[in-house]
Amino acid sequence: MALNKYQTVNVLFTFTVILVCNFAQPGLSAPNIVIVGAGIGGSSCAYYLHQWIPQANITILEADDRIASSVDGGNSLLPKALINASKADVMLNSLVTSVTKDPGGYVVTYNKPSPQQLLADVVILAAPLEWTDIAFRNFPEDPASKQPRRTWTYWYVHYVSAKSLNNAYFNQPQNWNQPQDILTTSNASTTWATIQFITNNNGLNIYKLFCFQNITSTINKYFLGVKTVHVKYWKYTFPELMPIQKDSQFQDIELDDNLFNINTMESVASAMEGSVISGRNVAMIVKEKWP
Repeated sequence: MALNKYQTVNVLFTFTVILVCNFAQPGLSAPNIVIVGAGIGGSSCAYYLHQWIPQANITILEADDRIASSVDGGNSLLPKALINASKADVMLNSLVTSVTKDPGGYVVTYNKPSPQQLLADVVILAAPLEWTDIAFRNFPEDPASKQPRRTWTYWYVHYVSAKSLNNAYFNQPQNWNQPQDILTTSNASTTWATIQFITNNNGLNIYKLFCFQNITSTINKYFLGVKTVHVKYWKYTFPELMPIQKDSQFQDIELDDNLFNINTMESVASAMEGSVISGRNVAMIVKEKWP
């Protein structure tokens, strides 16, 4: 029986989980691990750490007021499920301000809202170094400042429920067979980059738009019978993916002996799948280093 691409991914993911769960017997020590960021990279890392080092004490510090900023019932379900399976202690509204190197490991300072501290054997950064604004103290060299800086792209993601696209705006006849996706080129004059048909719900079409600005006030130009518009601003959606000429253009995965940077994978492939792999890889390094 032939499998489509989604079934193939599910089979591979299931096989991977089964494989890693039986990869190695854990050691006897119980490290204190702090993960900064509760997105897909951080939650994936927490999940695999729990599988490989089940005695580890895992704490996830998230600056936002929820685990994942997404449409309810959408992609946010995956990091929530991974975190639940990891048994990690999640602390929301906890903005990390500094990581201090200590003879016994690291001291992680965060605001909740007043300053508080955690002692950690391992610290894993699951957020872009360019945006965390974390101060690194008592390191021989600032592990963040020596990393190459990336230029990030932002998006205003619009979810629109409407009767249809506006044929007149697209200079199309009334019997136009409306496409599933409309794309633009880099030199387009539109305020949006893509329009994607998602599904039909109760007689209304659901569209997703990636825009350079909030276009709620002009949304009726592009659609007929608009019912609802929801906008989410992502200030660092993904880095600009430029051709890599040498290894030094990548950020390091390991910034210090037990300080890791999951987000470096974004420079290779900016997608949930890539973040899952990066989180798993960091967990594997920790497992190999921890007795």
